[in-house]
Amino acid sequence: MPYLENEDFYGLDSLVKVTGNSINKRITVVAPDGVVIADSKNDPDSLENHSNRPEIISALRIGSGSNQRYSSTMNKKMLYHASTLKKGSRTIAVVRISVLLEDINSIVDLLLSKILNVTVLVIFVSFILIFLFSRTLTKPLILLTNASRSVAEGNFNIKVDLKNRDEFKELSDSFNYMTGHIKSLFDQLSMQKEELGLIINSVQEGFLVLDMNGKVILYNKGFEAIINNNQLEGKYYKELVTNKEFTKLIKKTIKKKKSSSDEIGIGDSFYLCSSNYLEVKNEVVMVFYNITELKKLEKIKKDFVSNVSHELRTPLTAIKGFIETMQDEIQAFEKDHQGTLSEI
Repeated sequence: MPYLENEDFYGLDSLVKVTGNSINKRITVVAPDGVVIADSKNDPDSLENHSNRPEIISALRIGSGSNQRYSSTMNKKMLYHASTLKKGSRTIAVVRISVLLEDINSIVDLLLSKILNVTVLVIFVSFILIFLFSRTLTKPLILLTNASRSVAEGNFNIKVDLKNRDEFKELSDSFNYMTGHIKSLFDQLSMQKEELGLIINSVQEGFLVLDMNGKVILYNKGFEAIINNNQLEGKYYKELVTNKEFTKLIKKTIKKKKSSSDEIGIGDSFYLCSSNYLEVKNEVVMVFYNITELKKLEKIKKDFVSNVSHELRTPLTAIKGFIETMQDEIQAFEKDHQGTLSEI
């Protein structure tokens, strides 16, 4: 700064040359107008104006700048970095340091080489540590893996017993608790399923559950008896019942997603079929009530009324004719004896 304030450019150039040689870097001091006033490698008077250099322009504009290009002075590719020197708010000069790219590449290569060596060493040591550490992990992991596989296959009675007091011991205890809890839930579920099966099969009416595609999911013995078939699992309803009314009822239930009912005939029997839509599982539940006897009674009643009507029609006609004849005779009698009746 004193050299610049005193405009001692010769002394500044000497200082720059000494400093540049000591750090083996090219240092250039440029005035704000672009005139080179000191350079560690060349005579400043022999250098052209630097006001058009990108790094100088950037430094004057924002305080610092960098650029990478071929140097005609050094005949080599250089990396330039420039920063401003200020006195108060006024820029009095720009200091630029130039570094050969080949030097930077050498440094980078050296760093990469060292980093690679350290990385290889770290990896080698890590493998050794991992190998030693894995020996203490292998046994509990194998035990837990085999136990998990057994649980997945349905064996809930398996236990993992580890003697060491560490995280694996806590994990094995948690695993044993989990399998015990799962076994309890599974037993409850199996019991509930069995009870549900007994209840469904104890119902005399036919019971049938279909999925959205019409495939049989659940049924009872009552439905087996209705269609006289006990091989229903995985079949579609069209394979079991070919009644058109039955098909219409199922399609109506699925389409409208609400309960419906209709009378359908299967074989020689008649059933009142109630169809319900389960929105949660997208399933159709159907119950078949046997109304064959009611249909027979209805037919007997209809035949009886028809026969009685037929049997009563003949005597009623005869009575009606007799009454009409009597009315005609009474009218004729009254007409013939009208005078006599008047005197009386």
